[in-house]
Amino acid sequence: MAITLNPPIDDLGIMAPVLGPWFSDAAVNLDVPDPADLLRLTVDFAADTDWFAPATGTLSVFVTGGATPPALDALQDSSGAWPFPAGRIVALFRLLPEVEARLHALVGLIPAATADPAEDPPTEASAPTRPQVRSLAIVLPAATPLTPAGIYPFFGGEPGIPGDDDEERMAAIGLAIDGGGNLVNAALPMTWLRRPGGELADRDVLLQDLVGEVDLWAFDRRGRAIDPGAVACWWSWLLSTAVGDDPATDDEDIQLLAPDIDAADYPQQGGQPVVVQFAAQRTAHLVDAHEGPLAAPFIGGGDRLQVDGAATADTLVQVAGNDDIALTFAALPPPGVPPTIDNPQVDDAPRARMAVLPTGNYGTEVTLWPGGPVHEGLTRDFVRVAVVDEERHLVGLERRDSRAGATSQSSGDRPRTARARGSTSTAPAPPTASCWPIRGPPPTPCSRCPTPTTRPAWCSASATSRGAGRRAPRRRPRAPARCRRPSPTAAPRPRPSASTASAPSPAAARSPRITRQCSSRSTSAPPARARGCGPGRSASTSTSPCTSAPAAAPGASTRPASPTSRWC
Repeated sequence: MAITLNPPIDDLGIMAPVLGPWFSDAAVNLDVPDPADLLRLTVDFAADTDWFAPATGTLSVFVTGGATPPALDALQDSSGAWPFPAGRIVALFRLLPEVEARLHALVGLIPAATADPAEDPPTEASAPTRPQVRSLAIVLPAATPLTPAGIYPFFGGEPGIPGDDDEERMAAIGLAIDGGGNLVNAALPMTWLRRPGGELADRDVLLQDLVGEVDLWAFDRRGRAIDPGAVACWWSWLLSTAVGDDPATDDEDIQLLAPDIDAADYPQQGGQPVVVQFAAQRTAHLVDAHEGPLAAPFIGGGDRLQVDGAATADTLVQVAGNDDIALTFAALPPPGVPPTIDNPQVDDAPRARMAVLPTGNYGTEVTLWPGGPVHEGLTRDFVRVAVVDEERHLVGLERRDSRAGATSQSSGDRPRTARARGSTSTAPAPPTASCWPIRGPPPTPCSRCPTPTTRPAWCSASATSRGAGRRAPRRRPRAPARCRRPSPTAAPRPRPSASTASAPSPAAARSPRITRQCSSRSTSAPPARARGCGPGRSASTSTSPCTSAPAAAPGASTRPASPTSRWC
């Protein structure tokens, strides 16, 4: 069932997320990607074909080799490497930010890859469960000359680019000519605004007369590669099914259609208009917690990650039909010789976890596309699955055989060795609170103070990941009511007066020790800090001594009334 967009598409103008056909040849079909191509999709044009604006965005042209332009610097293939070969011309189309954000919000209508197939598409968008598409790129054939004459045919010849000579024309598209007559990148790239829609002869064309094999790429907002066929499937599903015809009107008005273009002008697949035809295929990209390359011990050594019960060597896992992808972790294989108690077997992934990005929760197993595609119109799909060992991710160290000696003092072998030994290893855990001093037994509670086990967590903190017997330094925040435990040898300081200016009184010298003091004050004035015995106290005139503190001897002074005086 379709939904009604609010505000209407017509009110958004240039920022509307309208979608147009990708190519002038309706027979173009995006084939299944080869995992060895690292999400690069080769498209073979049998005849001269124009590349139209798929949505509203800007076109830039670059020459690879030498210094990498900033617009291309962050782009990566599925292995994390830069995707383009040197000495090629790359046409990069980037969506306008408003269009990108609105299309990504509509992608929230796509059910999660872990959900069962749905008969009807959702009518409310949730948090998007697919990557946020930002740009598309086409790499021109390797035989294209890096000269002005080599690039003119893709822009309709010399008259298609403004300028009076080659230098001006190349500057208009963000390129320059070096001393040898070859094309190089100019200081500023071209950002040519292109929009979908219009009659066939009037549509905004990105590149003209493409023929033969070209490389097609799609990238998300962080520059990671996406399957271009999956992007075509998502947008086609939004165009014809999820958003589709406005149910609030009786007219046939597909809401995401580009202006001045009919649904019949789009390529047709399964009886529905699509942006480009695509083959059915679902791909899972296995990555680490930062969406980077996944390595040992999960793949490429250790084989702790299993796909459908078997180890995998590829980070791109593909499935078709109604099959699913079951990801699990293999148990640590038993050692050939039983280990000793003080030298257990090294576990290279003691806390292995996985999650479907970007919204999934980390767990010990994941099943993708149970029962097949999440909807009958989403036969081409793409998701990323993050795989991580929590201990190594949080602590930063992998375990090492405790019998092996350290190669050097700075190699980090000693802490890695300690993590493999039960007596010296600690599991990562959040900090816990301790309300007594770092050293010594807990204090005896008084009538005005809570018990040590219920005092606020900011008294002092200890983190179990620091090791047994070690605690973090005690915090000293300012608070209106605090418990004090002066040093056992501390005696109240006598208050100077005219009669005792020369020597302390005998009573003050014989005053008993104060074993515990407590104050409860309330005021709006900022608290003052007392040196040497913890946080300061608030300014007030009411003082209530702790009931467990003995009364001071006659003539002895207790605490000064001024909150700024030091009494500890």
